[in-house]
Amino acid sequence: MRAAAAQECSHPQDPAFYATNGYTVRTVQMKSPFDFIFLVRQRFNLIKSGLPLKEGDKFSADAYNQNFTAVE
Repeated sequence: MRAAAAQECSHPQDPAFYATNGYTVRTVQMKSPFDFIFLVRQRFNLIKSGLPLKEGDKFSADAYNQNFTAVE
């Protein structure tokens, strides 16, 4: 499998596709128009550190779905 510098989600409505095909989580991104505020960015980093889906892990559809609950 060839690694790419940037990839777009080819199956955005089907997270099981990525788990079934052995994808690895390259990065977890949380974006907000308030990212420039230090306290907001710090809080996002704290939330990100507690998410079930971590960078470098094999992709899991269950962990992916649990991320939404954790962020909300």
